Amino acid sequence: MRDDIQEALKDHGARYVEIRLEQSEGTRLTYRGRELEEIGRSSGIGGNVRALAGGGWGFACFNDISDLKGKVAMAVSHARHVGGEPVQLADVEPHVDTVEPVLLEDPQDVPLHEKKRVFDEYISLMLGVPGVQTCTIGYGDGRRKVGFANSEGAYIE
Repeated sequence: MRDDIQEALKDHGARYVEIRLEQSEGTRLTYRGRELEEIGRSSGIGGNVRALAGGGWGFACFNDISDLKGKVAMAVSHARHVGGEPVQLADVEPHVDTVEPVLLEDPQDVPLHEKKRVFDEYISLMLGVPGVQTCTIGYGDGRRKVGFANSEGAYIE
């Protein structure tokens, strides 16, 4: 992620550019009674670029990082078309940091078939109670990796 972002921030021709990027993945299970309605994994990537050029701000969003440099160019172009009064940004020391999540157990390390096995047990327990005719149960977990970088040298992940 970092290399892609830093490469896109080179030679942009703007006063300031920032890129925000988010990668996500997750698991979901849904039961209605004993019927497994949904099981699966999902993943996605997306973000946005904001640029200051020629007194205006430009913006571009994306869900594919293959042309991140092109999205920077688009945001810079939009900013130049806006025009406006010159903007003075505060001088801020760029911050660089990577913050790791603190997990007792990572749900992504539990295989999907094991999650399903546990839910099958829960369903049997619930439907084994006298008088209970049906139930609905769902599970979801997710993970996000978020990155921010700007043309002044900041990078936070």
